[in-house]
Amino acid sequence: LLVQNQAPLTGSMAEQPYVNVGTMRNKGIDLSLLNRGTIKGNLDYEVSLNFSKYKNEVIKVLDNPNGYLLSGNNRTQAGYPIAYFYGYVIDGFFNSQQEVDAYNAKVTTTWIPPAVGRWRLRDINNDNKITVDDRTYIGSPHPDFQVNFSVSLNYRNFDFYTSLFWNQGGDIYNATRSDIDFNSANFNRSKRMLNESWTPENMNAKLPKLDINDNFSNKYATDYFIEDGTFVRLKTLQLGYTLPSALISKVGVDNLRIYVQGQNLLTFKKFTGMDPDAAFSGNSSNLIDPLASGSRTDLSMGVIGNATPTPQQVIFGINLSF
Repeated sequence: LLVQNQAPLTGSMAEQPYVNVGTMRNKGIDLSLLNRGTIKGNLDYEVSLNFSKYKNEVIKVLDNPNGYLLSGNNRTQAGYPIAYFYGYVIDGFFNSQQEVDAYNAKVTTTWIPPAVGRWRLRDINNDNKITVDDRTYIGSPHPDFQVNFSVSLNYRNFDFYTSLFWNQGGDIYNATRSDIDFNSANFNRSKRMLNESWTPENMNAKLPKLDINDNFSNKYATDYFIEDGTFVRLKTLQLGYTLPSALISKVGVDNLRIYVQGQNLLTFKKFTGMDPDAAFSGNSSNLIDPLASGSRTDLSMGVIGNATPTPQQVIFGINLSF
């Protein structure tokens, strides 16, 4: 766990070195299977499958059993996976004034003022207050497993290749929701805000009631921002043709192959943002974490803010050798 040292406020402005502040352990399995052969006649094939599964656990932080590292809404501490998500748990809505009155009679402090149609926050430590001590584990960015499957076919002068990637599980903190589902930022609004906000007719909503004065519901991290990172992506689809040597040798060419290739053509996902892969590939910028503006670290993994999505591409190419 290499982390840049934080200098005291009275110290110099010199750039601080990275120091080792703890240890962690990864246990898992990587499995690779490959089979190649001939189906019939001139039709050759190669099929490969790669499977990866691991469990991450932080063993020690700062030589302190209660020590931890915070990076935005990610927390790293002993006994948990690195960079797990840390925040408040939403415990439903206030659906009536009677529920509001009963809550106010019990809970004395909360950062979401109780009112009909607003979120109710869970009092984790049962002290009748909603404070920073009620933040808890709300998700982990580590996937359950990942699979890559590829098939290659060759028939006479034609060749075909495809690759499919499957990421199962792992949570994503969708920081973009903070901008488009609430009133506190000057961005466009989501359809979710219009159709899934609380109303007396829709008490099984996901968002609190529409309220122009609500500038607090997205003030801190809650499990509302946690989404399932499962996705399946068609990463590569390629078709090629190699011209016969008898034809191209007449012009002094040893090999000439033309092909068309599609990349990232299809993605099947539960994630409501543009690209779940950005949370795991390092192509994400965390809007909430000032330490991760434009850069990615293991301590802030799994957060998607203003991430650039993986582009879809269609490529036409020529392989030529003399």
